[in-house]
Amino acid sequence: MFGKAAIYLVLGFSGLFLLIANNMFTYSNDALENYTKYYDETISNNIAISAANIAANNLFISSSWTSNINNVSFQNGKMTVVINDSSFNRKEIVATGNYNGKESSVRIMMQPSNFAKFAYYANIMPGNLYYVTGDTVWGPTHINGKLNVSGNPVFWGKVTTKSGLKKNNKNDNPKFYGGFESGVTVDLPTNFTQLETAAQSGKIIQNNDVWITFKSDGTISYKIGSSGTYKDTSLSAFAPNGII
Repeated sequence: MFGKAAIYLVLGFSGLFLLIANNMFTYSNDALENYTKYYDETISNNIAISAANIAANNLFISSSWTSNINNVSFQNGKMTVVINDSSFNRKEIVATGNYNGKESSVRIMMQPSNFAKFAYYANIMPGNLYYVTGDTVWGPTHINGKLNVSGNPVFWGKVTTKSGLKKNNKNDNPKFYGGFESGVTVDLPTNFTQLETAAQSGKIIQNNDVWITFKSDGTISYKIGSSGTYKDTSLSAFAPNGII
């Protein structure tokens, strides 16, 4: 009886070991397939990112650049870039990377820099106007002259000026957490034809004062003229293409 039991025991363990070995083989294959899939997807994504960077650099150099990147070999894969024109000088970059049968895409919307990015802009800052201790500016700032500071005002966005700083006294210590750069000129535009043309499909207010409060939910409260009454509406209804 002991001999038969031993045989059954050996057969049982052998079957168990075969089952475990088969599972381990299956798990090893799955792990290898997952690793290969992840590797191929990562490489295809890196190719797409590289293609987008190449396109962005070319558009920065020349806004009229049109893509000549079509199924171009790169890092043992292929890259393709398509440039789509959008509204108001915007350009959409669609970059695609292919590697070993895996495809990844990156989309970037680019547009020219504009004055809307500045929290404060001045061609010349008035001599009696100073940023003082307690003042905080959260966005980019530019002055085509000197920035007047007194005490310890705080600037979170990058500050650029043409002629440096004008301190009220030598102990003034403004905080430039977004960086500071002097010797930069950002001239006001002299031709607003393009903007006025775009505003024909947006919102034009002529020969009158306007008050607008932009709200975080995408709506605005506005009134036109000192005797006007405030009205609430969505920004998309007030200026469909975003131009006021």
